Amino acid sequence: MYKPRYFKTQELVPEFVYEQLGEQSLLLFDKHLLITIDSIRSHFNKPVIVNNWLRHGKYHERGFRLQHTSTGSQNSMHKQGRAIDFKVKGVSSEDVRKLILTHREVFPYITRMEKNVSWVHIDNSNTGRKGIKLF
Repeated sequence: MYKPRYFKTQELVPEFVYEQLGEQSLLLFDKHLLITIDSIRSHFNKPVIVNNWLRHGKYHERGFRLQHTSTGSQNSMHKQGRAIDFKVKGVSSEDVRKLILTHREVFPYITRMEKNVSWVHIDNSNTGRKGIKLF
């Protein structure tokens, strides 16, 4: 099990999941996605906000999502532990996307990113092609 260096498990899963599984919640994720979010935090050297429910914030499902949640689509990569939405403090989401695209070698496991949104969505779904697909 990969344990992220820069994130508490509670920052990556909904409260209910953490209450049920605790640290074992990390097993719900593809380890390459966890490595990637650590790489993003390390590269920017700034706070990266995924979920903040632990600090009474509004974000609960920006990492792993349960199958029955109404957040996102039925086939969401979040529900497979293969997607994370986040913001880097002090850096626009567009600038984060540009940096990821221009430094592809630093983030080899990202296969898709959502464009034209105020957050950054990364996932590592199997697209069957090289590079990062913007959708």
